[in-house]
Amino acid sequence: MLAPILDRVLYFNLGSFGRMIVELIQNNKWFFLSMFLIYGGIILYAKVIWSHYMPKKMYSYLKSTELKNRSIEELYQGWLRYRKNLPQYILVPTHNEFWVKPAAKMTGTEQKLFYNSNRKKMNEKDCFTLIAEQL
Repeated sequence: MLAPILDRVLYFNLGSFGRMIVELIQNNKWFFLSMFLIYGGIILYAKVIWSHYMPKKMYSYLKSTELKNRSIEELYQGWLRYRKNLPQYILVPTHNEFWVKPAAKMTGTEQKLFYNSNRKKMNEKDCFTLIAEQL
């Protein structure tokens, strides 16, 4: 029942190139499924790192430094130097969150998207400032 409708849509709307792409995907379902699973897993890993691991690292960095005679801006510059030494497998989402990059190569001004809570939408400097003020 659904097959003739799909054939008609594929034939009239996609053209020969579009039909070729759909056929390629249909013939290699497991390959494309596994590629999308890997891609989704990497993005999810990066979001967990951004929302849980990085604030904990910021908190431990602030606990280990001397807070009394340094401004928040100086502490943040120290955090940026500390973050450059993080391992390459610590990934964070890029500014558009369609891919990831190592945390050591971040600029610190990336605005994160697609989160429900306002705390997770903050950029790195705002999050660092909030954690520093809580201490």
